[in-house]
Amino acid sequence: MDDDAHTQTIAQIQGVETTHNCERCGQPAYCAIEDGNSQCWCFELARRDTSSLPEGQCVCRACLASLPLL
Repeated sequence: MDDDAHTQTIAQIQGVETTHNCERCGQPAYCAIEDGNSQCWCFELARRDTSSLPEGQCVCRACLASLPLL
């Protein structure tokens, strides 16, 4: 990852660069799919049990990390 990509990724993690507010906690969140990409950062994480979320709900990293692992 070059310096620009690294800076952009950090901004997304910190909620500086956002695409929406998390539907669960209301905090700024980033979804690469909503930003026009074919995959999102969440595809690279350990699978979580999202059955408690409405179908298709996109949440922030903190909320996703709080869900139990599959």
